[in-house]
Amino acid sequence: MSNGRNSNIELLRILMMLLIIAHHYITDNSGIINAINLTDTKLLFSSKILLALCIGGGGKCAVNVFLLITG
Repeated sequence: MSNGRNSNIELLRILMMLLIIAHHYITDNSGIINAINLTDTKLLFSSKILLALCIGGGGKCAVNVFLLITG
């Protein structure tokens, strides 16, 4: 029996790395997070804001998944 690497886990690790990088880009460089006005519902449901919020939340989850895979 060989204990080779599982390619599915490696692919998941790569996807989590990309999601973490996207999260850092959104939160640090884009300025979209600073432009969110939670009182204006028309602006809140724009596609750019929703994408930024999803990537922001996904990046935090990706850190946990990446640590569980690595550990």
